[in-house]
Amino acid sequence: CAMRSLLNGNSVIEVASVGGRPPHQVSQHTIAEIIELRADEIFRLVLNEIKKVQHVSTISSGIVITGGTSSLNGMTEAAEKITGMPVRRGVPLSIEGLSDTFRHPMYATGIGILNSAILQGMEDKRLIDGTMFENIFYRMRNWFGGFFNF
Repeated sequence: CAMRSLLNGNSVIEVASVGGRPPHQVSQHTIAEIIELRADEIFRLVLNEIKKVQHVSTISSGIVITGGTSSLNGMTEAAEKITGMPVRRGVPLSIEGLSDTFRHPMYATGIGILNSAILQGMEDKRLIDGTMFENIFYRMRNWFGGFFNF
């Protein structure tokens, strides 16, 4: 959870350790506090960058956040609290041939970059084929899967 105020209770979570050490117990409140403080810091930095290039009042449609962390409970609320703007999670939509597996905020930025390249005419014709497009994302997912548990 990205905001402590949204927690119900204070359950304990088992956290894996590194180096063969045994896992240890951490309260959900402690984890939420760490996440909330980092999210607060990040969204303040984002707001400062927006203010450098544009007046905040001219952004009528708000902010779109992407990535797996954007799916955390309370993340959009945390962003709205800091920026004072409407915030929503970005999910890849309207991409023909894209498997439902990749219609998740975790893949939104990568898919958006690839889609933009395709729309700008920098694509190889094989990339437009839905199966090739999907294969790229499966390979990316498998590669990242080596670092994270999917």
